[in-house]
Amino acid sequence: MGQDYYSVLQITRNSEDAQIKQAYRRLALKHHPLKSNEPSSTANRKRCSTSSLVETTPSVA
Repeated sequence: MGQDYYSVLQITRNSEDAQIKQAYRRLALKHHPLKSNEPSSTANRKRCSTSSLVETTPSVA
């Protein structure tokens, strides 16, 4: 099964676009390679970026 992007961004499923963007910015700063000493910060930042992109892109039905 795929990744739960809402849990990556630490938001609820009924979050609005503004909340998604705010969560992405918060986590992007937290995991920024120049601000974080964690070795996994780059991978975490990429995961947050992907999650934000997927959740803010309108679905085509």
